[in-house]
Amino acid sequence: MLEILIMLIVAFKMLIGDKAKFLGLIFGIFLSSFLICQQSAIFLGLVERSYRLITDIPTPEIWVMDPGTEHIDKIREMSDSQIDKVRSVPGILWAAPLSMTYLPLKLSNGLFHEAQVVAIDQNSLLGAPQHMVKGVVESLRHEGGIILDQHAVQKALVTDGADGKPSYLKLGDSLEVADQYVVVVGIAQLTLGFYPQPIMYMAYQQYKNLTPFKNRHLGFILARVQPGENVEKVVQHIKDQTGLSAFTREGFKWRSIWYFLGTGVLINFGTTVLSGFLLGIAIVGIMFYMLTIDSLPFFAMLRALGATPLTIAQMIYFQALVAGIIGFGLGLGAATLAGQMIILSQGTIAFLFPPLILLLAAFTIVSINLLAARICIRRVLKEDPKIVMSK
Repeated sequence: MLEILIMLIVAFKMLIGDKAKFLGLIFGIFLSSFLICQQSAIFLGLVERSYRLITDIPTPEIWVMDPGTEHIDKIREMSDSQIDKVRSVPGILWAAPLSMTYLPLKLSNGLFHEAQVVAIDQNSLLGAPQHMVKGVVESLRHEGGIILDQHAVQKALVTDGADGKPSYLKLGDSLEVADQYVVVVGIAQLTLGFYPQPIMYMAYQQYKNLTPFKNRHLGFILARVQPGENVEKVVQHIKDQTGLSAFTREGFKWRSIWYFLGTGVLINFGTTVLSGFLLGIAIVGIMFYMLTIDSLPFFAMLRALGATPLTIAQMIYFQALVAGIIGFGLGLGAATLAGQMIILSQGTIAFLFPPLILLLAAFTIVSINLLAARICIRRVLKEDPKIVMSK
């Protein structure tokens, strides 16, 4: 045991002997870890936002839509008569309308924004925001009432006051939406969408009044099954009886994810993560190999003194482990710090760092280091100690 400990200490001193090469090795692992962790977290954050409306509306078990609807941002609207058809399906407890569109919003200073409008049933208020910061959702029943998302109120919808200081929207303020005035009756904490537009909730009837030019207004039908009914069977009944598309909450979430992944975003972020992997192989492989070449005389001396190939392999694997832990720890810490700064800044950049990313990054770095160590072990064991020492 003591001999192994001594050999590991020798291996560590050999690793840090050339400070420049050692720091270069650590930097390579750090950069690779940082890119893999950060870019993967941003990508997963964007994926989560692709189904944010489903996340913010947890009550319905079934989402019903026109067969031409592919995503919550790509809706083919239906006529209101479809609601009664869904309600008549056996096993349905209730069904409520919900729609989503984009309408122009004009601020008091004359600036325009394109707001994402979510229209919900004014009677049941199904689909209303779950986390109100100011006001109550029941105020949506008031004529012209709207609820805005907190992020937009604090960022995009801020205007300059008469004294030159920032002026924030508050309850009772008026806005112009689609050339008609509405009143802020609530501010809610919502999951940000994939696009950074302000999010606005209003009553379904008010939405119809704001868009009289549309023949159809209904985007989705939210439904819940009666107690004891099988959700999957009711979904199939809806499809067969109405001809509409119907999904469970989880099914619609995955449909939204697959649609999002088909937009090319996956390729962009995947390329960056792959670049981090290849960068790690290049830098770590080269720097670790150079350190090993510089240490060939020491390895030759150890072999001449009786060190077995297994001992040499253990020393090199130990060096790879130490470098990997230091570099990966720094990269993980930097990515986590960057993520916290993104979250605290309340910006539009998405960031989601589940344990899966940690495992993925750790597996990648371990693979890179083991590959580099394996190559170096073969190089060391290939050399004849007598020839190396004679040089």
